[in-house]
Amino acid sequence: MCGDPILDLLFLAIPGALLGVGAFFMMGKDKRKKIEEIFR
Repeated sequence: MCGDPILDLLFLAIPGALLGVGAFFMMGKDKRKKIEEIFR
């Protein structure tokens, strides 16, 4: 990676966020509705 720890965190966080979104959409609609209610 780069010498910059902040850039290293971004390189790790972006794929992690994409995986989280993918898992979120692969879950059932019922769970998604519950999560959306929590975030409102």
